[in-house]
Amino acid sequence: MKRRLICCSFASKEGYNGSANAGKNIDAVDIYIKNACVCCFSAKKYNPTCDVAFIHNLSEVPEQYDKFFKKHNILSIYVPYEKYTFPSTYKWSLAFYKLCVLDYLAHQEKYDAIAMVDTDTIIIDSLESMWEVSETRLMLYNVQHPNDLEAYQERLKEYRRLYSANVFPSVWGGEFISASRIILREFMEECKKVYDKIIENNFETQFGDEFITFCAAENYKGKISDAAPYIRRYWTVNIYFQVFTDHALKLKIMHIPNEKNSGFLRIYNYILKKGDLPQKDVIFKIMGCPKVKRPIYIRNIMYQGCRKAGRIVEKIFRSGT
Repeated sequence: MKRRLICCSFASKEGYNGSANAGKNIDAVDIYIKNACVCCFSAKKYNPTCDVAFIHNLSEVPEQYDKFFKKHNILSIYVPYEKYTFPSTYKWSLAFYKLCVLDYLAHQEKYDAIAMVDTDTIIIDSLESMWEVSETRLMLYNVQHPNDLEAYQERLKEYRRLYSANVFPSVWGGEFISASRIILREFMEECKKVYDKIIENNFETQFGDEFITFCAAENYKGKISDAAPYIRRYWTVNIYFQVFTDHALKLKIMHIPNEKNSGFLRIYNYILKKGDLPQKDVIFKIMGCPKVKRPIYIRNIMYQGCRKAGRIVEKIFRSGT
């Protein structure tokens, strides 16, 4: 039987920058670990035959979370932050720890295949069908930025400053990566080349670890599959983000960055109280992504009524002839 690992990672270091979405809250470490608890719990619930791990550089995991992980059969793995390091002033400086962890996992013989997700993701279905793809090729999440989008143009300018190449690379989100151990090792070799080039040129990116994977994916000679059928990123705001087709599709993973301080904490408390996840439709609501409901307009009702009446008249006319 193949050994598979689903994991998320977290690094903490005084004076270093993590996610802007967690804010400057003094309890940011607690927020991240509670998010990780939800992420790992959901992964284990729907994928019981996979190992699930919280990977970190903490000298000691706070007791309440350590007990949570042990209770729910979630591994807590210490990996020192020794690779892909940048100065503390570097934007998203701690986010590069993810690459350090991926490099570590790529050289461990224990697992045949690995999937890493961000702490602010929740898994809502089995990943079995995903493994069939990711065990044969690198799987990344294409966020589908058109080349006239300002965010894409900013990335493109950085890429061309570093590589001087007239190409249009796809933007792969940093919230998901999955591959066999062998393929992951090949990809991490490309990531290391990008990192070395950044250091050599004293180059600074504003896009954190995503810029390294962005460049490495463009340089990678193997096959890449888009993970979009399995994962979605939702930027929720005060007004509900309406999710429509994703409710009907067999969505596996939700990445919801703006819910670090809200939706994930509510679900964490739910797990502590109930020992389980809420139903999927409740998860969508808690995360600000309820099922879309068509507004009721009198004009629409009249239009639909006329169409229905017309079909009835047509049916009567045909049956009479």
